Amino acid sequence: MKYITILIILVVSINIHAQTSTKFADLIEVTGDDKIKIYLNGNFQIAYKDCADYYMLADFDDNYFQIKDTIKVFYMNDKLFIYGKYEKGQVHGNFKILHQNGKLKLLSQYDKGKPIGIWKYYYENGNLHKVVGFRDNRIFLAEMYNKNGKTLVQNGNGTFNDVISLSKFDDELFEINGAVKNGLPDGKWQIALRGTIFATEFFEGYIFKEGISHSKALGDYKYYNNHQSKFVDVTSIESLKINHPGPCQEKFDIGLSGKFFDKLKGKYEKSELKSELGNQWFLIEVEANDNGKIVNVEIISKSDKQTVDQLKKMISSVGRTFSNIKPFSGYKYFTPVSSQSCHFRTSCCPSADGSASLHVAKDSERSSE
Repeated sequence: MKYITILIILVVSINIHAQTSTKFADLIEVTGDDKIKIYLNGNFQIAYKDCADYYMLADFDDNYFQIKDTIKVFYMNDKLFIYGKYEKGQVHGNFKILHQNGKLKLLSQYDKGKPIGIWKYYYENGNLHKVVGFRDNRIFLAEMYNKNGKTLVQNGNGTFNDVISLSKFDDELFEINGAVKNGLPDGKWQIALRGTIFATEFFEGYIFKEGISHSKALGDYKYYNNHQSKFVDVTSIESLKINHPGPCQEKFDIGLSGKFFDKLKGKYEKSELKSELGNQWFLIEVEANDNGKIVNVEIISKSDKQTVDQLKKMISSVGRTFSNIKPFSGYKYFTPVSSQSCHFRTSCCPSADGSASLHVAKDSERSSE
């Protein structure tokens, strides 16, 4: 049996009088050397250019929609933010992260997506911040200093006191402090947000025993799993998601009804593409007028022109976007999906709001434990 993987991103742009016309360039661009430029927000999710914090430059595999070899991420002022390499779609080797002033922020290492070795963090003034090591699926803190160079932890013993990000979904910074013994949390730790302590956690023999969540509305309650006390931030490059963007000024996502995808599936099942496509990826932009009629289809791909033209023709033949949202405004961006996902499988059911259900391709993600 021949397995076919088609990775597709759909951007539907519908033009109305109050809406700025948006094309691929607001999200994705192809550079002169055929690299893909993708705009990202502070949570490392794809973003509209006007609301982006960074942009990444990467080459993608000819067949699979995964980063090949080198990736560079820049601040919007074009200064380098992250430099590293991928192997078979996973972070691999040495990664370098820089502050906006150009000074080193972090030196890290990966082995096929897994953090390894010694990581060194630095302050914007160039002073060493902390040194952590990854061993036996645990993170050990070896050294830590404040901005002025005062020692907080030495040889794995001392007091941890830092402000870090705990979630890949927002950019909130949490104040965390507690005792460190032999490189691991020990005793009582506290976590605060904007000066208010919201959790106290206890470690015994370097093992998490219990936590107490503090809430003015709900009071205190205990928990015994998934402690929040961490030595390191959620690393941005590990949270990379080529997902649909959030709202940005007059640009925002709209839904497409299940009817659109049902028709697309039906046409795909009957088309020559079903048997001819191999492991190929496509970035697809569908433009519709204010009545929902498809007026143009654009595709970015490494596939041959004949295949691209066939796919354009098939999508155009659906005729309409069949959106249930009025007025017809905004843009829809779909995550990469395979031919076995709901874009093409006839067994998939639409979600409750009428839009097509999606099988999202999972990224290599890790929230530091």
